[in-house]
Amino acid sequence: MVLDEPTNDLDIETLELLEDLLANYEGTLLLVSHDRQFVDNTVTTSWIFEGNGKIEEFVGGYHDAQQQREQVKLSRLDEMPAKKEKVVEESPKNSQPRNKPNKLSYKLQRELEALPNKLETLESEIESLQETVNTPDFFAKPVDETQPILDKLSSLEQELEIAFERWEELESMQQEF
Repeated sequence: MVLDEPTNDLDIETLELLEDLLANYEGTLLLVSHDRQFVDNTVTTSWIFEGNGKIEEFVGGYHDAQQQREQVKLSRLDEMPAKKEKVVEESPKNSQPRNKPNKLSYKLQRELEALPNKLETLESEIESLQETVNTPDFFAKPVDETQPILDKLSSLEQELEIAFERWEELESMQQEF
């Protein structure tokens, strides 16, 4: 079965029903979705397209794949110093080392310091909206009342994911120095 963005325009109840049906589906499912939670709840293997024709396969859903990618990156970084030392030993003594900054710029450092508070604020806003959506009578209300809340929730979840990815990026940059 091939599904391309199956969660678009689904309410929570239908989404949960679809998740349950797909989780119990005994055939092969090829799923393309931006809904990371949906992917986590339905798949057993994830493919991540790295670019330049490279595809990585990971066991589990999206978040499992991201954790495995980080572990692979960290293990590659652990291997790199030994390779760098070997290259330095083999290089001529007269060559000048590359001018590499030894720390994050002031602007990037401030951004990194501000991100944990931003992440916490976004998480609490999302939690509050999820509590509202999870009330039994939420979907009994008219769409013009519920849709803005669902749109805001979706927007905040995307903003949280972007902020988290930026935090990971800045953290890894800081560790390189």
